[in-house]
Amino acid sequence: MDSKKVDVTIGGVLCSIKTDEEEAVLKAAELLEERIEEIRKSSSVINTQRNTALAGLSVMMDNIKLNDERNKLSELVDRLTEKLDKIDTA
Repeated sequence: MDSKKVDVTIGGVLCSIKTDEEEAVLKAAELLEERIEEIRKSSSVINTQRNTALAGLSVMMDNIKLNDERNKLSELVDRLTEKLDKIDTA
C-alpha cells in the first residue's frame, strides 16, 4: 500500500503525516481533538499546549487501562482453555 500525506489539525496545529493508514490517522486526530475540547471546557486556564498535553496523557492512560484489561482477559481465556483441555482428555 502506498503512503499518502494526510493533514490533520491537533490543538490548533496543522500536522502533515505520511501514512498508509489514512482513516486511522483521521479518526485518532478527531478523538484527540474531542479530548482536548473536553479538557478545555473543564478548565478555567486557556492554554492550548497544556490542554493538548493533558489530552495526550489522558489518552495514553486510557490505552494503558485497556491493555491491562486485555491482558487480564487473555490470561482468563488461557486458564479456561487449559481447563477445557483437561476435561476433553479426561
